[in-house]
This record gives sequence, C-alpha cells and structure tokens, in this order.
Amino acid sequence: MIRVLIADDHAILRRGLAEIISEAGDMEVVGEAESSSQTLKFVRDHSLDVVLLDIDMPDRNGIDTLKLLKVEKPKLPVLMLTLHPESIYALRAIKAGASGYLNKQSAPTMLVTAIRQVATGRRYISPATAEALADAAATADQPAHTTLSDREYETMRLIASGRTLTQIAAEMHLSVKTVSVYRARLLEKMQLKNNAELTHYVLKNKLIDSQPETPNVSLGAKAIPSEVVTNTLRLLASRRLSPTPENYQRCYLEISGQTPAEPAPEAQGAPAGEPLAPVWTELISELLKQWQPAKPD
Repeated sequence: MIRVLIADDHAILRRGLAEIISEAGDMEVVGEAESSSQTLKFVRDHSLDVVLLDIDMPDRNGIDTLKLLKVEKPKLPVLMLTLHPESIYALRAIKAGASGYLNKQSAPTMLVTAIRQVATGRRYISPATAEALADAAATADQPAHTTLSDREYETMRLIASGRTLTQIAAEMHLSVKTVSVYRARLLEKMQLKNNAELTHYVLKNKLIDSQPETPNVSLGAKAIPSEVVTNTLRLLASRRLSPTPENYQRCYLEISGQTPAEPAPEAQGAPAGEPLAPVWTELISELLKQWQPAKPD
C-alpha cells in the first residue's frame, strides 16, 4: 500500500482527497496536516511514500515547506496539489524538489495516477505543467520575475494582490523590515519604479490567479464595491474620457445599472468608508495619468 500524507489547511478538501485515495485500492491516507509545522512533524515521526502538499498554508507557504522537507527527507516524493495555475508556481515547485505539480481542479483519476507514479520515484508532469515548463524553456529572454528568489516572488505577488507591507509580513511570518528589503530587491532586479508598475507587470503576465481583494470604497455616503470602481475606470479609459467627476459619475451610473435620471452620487471630501489599499490608490493614480485623452495637434 502507498502511504500518503495530505497536507492542506481545508478540512473538507482533505476529506474529499482521502475518499478518492481510499477508493483507489492500492493506497491509503495515514495522516493529515493543516499547517507546515504539522506536516514537518508528521514526516519526521512516520514512514511515508508520498506527501500531497498545498502551497497556501497558514504558517509557511508550500514552497518553503517543500524545501525543508527535502532537506530532512530528500528521497520522499512530494506532489504539489494546489488551486494555483501551473504558470504561477509549477516551475518553482519542480526546481525546489517537487516530484509533480497538480491543479486541484484536475480529475480524480489524474490524482491517483500522479500518486502512483511519484511513489515509484518518477516525476509526474501533467500536460498543463509540461506546457508551463516548455514555455519557460522556449523563451530566449527569460521574464524578469524568473530572476527573483522564492521570497521575492511571493512578496511581489502579495503586493500586486493589494496587501500592505504589514499584512505581507504577517502572512509570510517575517518582519516588516525584511519585507521592505525584499520589495526593494525585486524592484531593482525587475527595473521597476514603484508598486503601480509592479502590479501592472504581474497582471500582464498573469502571475496572480484572480483580481486583488480590495475593500469597498465610499462615494459620499454610499458604499461602492471595489470591482465597480475598477470597472468604472476601465469604461472611462475605453471611451477616452477625461477623468473628471462628471465623467466618472456617468460611467459609474452605467456600470452600476442605474438610470441616467437617477441623481448621481457626489464625491465630497475624503471617502467616508475604508480607503483603497495603498497599492490600488497608487495604481489608479498612475492609470488615470495614462488615460488622459491625447491633446489635438
């Protein structure tokens, strides 16, 4: 029997994975872990054939956990199982010692096949992972982000997701000063000037799998969902309108589905609600500068 450890912080997902594995017949789940520290302890205390490891763990990300696992048990196969697309983490996971990389949206039969294959000491490369690796190998001039260390890369993604340095420090279990150093290094390596340019680069290269989670903002006394704000700015740009309050209100009414006859909300003074994350404030400011209509000759 192939002895498997499931390391994932979602209990419902662990239960589903355990059912898939138990139904295979030639493998069994001998343990579960919901954090990096639990994963490392279980690996030290038990004999295993395969570890299923998520990237998003509460106390340490999966790539860092993988590196620690390979130091203690270099021959133990680790199969990364995550929601992140292969283009974001697959190459880094393979370089860090993973035996395979699989998206959680993959079919159950693919998961079983992957476990069996890595348990024999071979690598499991899914078609999506193979494509990501081929793209990286075929690129003559490697993208700037490939020069970053894993910590710098994660800092970049979190900044682009709208996190503040304090939030990033808490999430990565580092000091704010250390995160600031990572930010300075990655900006220098990538020859970027600020968070706005960094965020633009990340979105352009699809290095985050969803739009940043930003809080709602307020326009007057009315709370406006952040996605409405973003879409309003996009509409403003697509129509080559000057970013005046009047044009912003017209676009806002159309995006929010209100009729033109309805009184437009008025922006008076500072927002009454929670402000946008600093990175988005900076990004929007930069975008507005770029979206100014060209002056006639």
